[in-house]
Amino acid sequence: MRYKPKFILPRSSAKFICRKEIEILLLPLNQNGNQVWCLNRVTELPKEIINIATRLSGLNFLTFIRIGDIELYASDEVYGARDGTPLVKEGHPTANGIIISFHRKYKSIQFGSINSPIKGNDSKMVDAVLTKLPKSWKATMYKDWSNSFWEKMVGKHANLKWML
Repeated sequence: MRYKPKFILPRSSAKFICRKEIEILLLPLNQNGNQVWCLNRVTELPKEIINIATRLSGLNFLTFIRIGDIELYASDEVYGARDGTPLVKEGHPTANGIIISFHRKYKSIQFGSINSPIKGNDSKMVDAVLTKLPKSWKATMYKDWSNSFWEKMVGKHANLKWML
């Protein structure tokens, strides 16, 4: 049975989480085969990004989550021998994955790429990202090559907008 994250940082906590606290928060996510890690250059992150990573780690088909200073990658496959980057490639026949870019100052996230060969997993990834995202944060996407998938997501999530 996969670990279901029970902690989501409370709204009353600090806006940013320092590196040491990030490492402590990621420890429970790395149980039962998950690998959630933060790049070494990251010194602090918005609590919302840690919450997104927590929700994505609760999806049973995502195993690898890498958090950078401006992007979050999540996938069930990795590529590269040295760093093991989560594989997110549109049209890939086996990999489920998502890339999210974020900007702390403007409190925005942008869906860069999403792939799922299994119907419904793409929607679950978007739901995990946008569920409980504070209203002060904006979510955008800039392309739709998926036969109206993003149109359906815009209708489902009020805080998701097209980037023009």
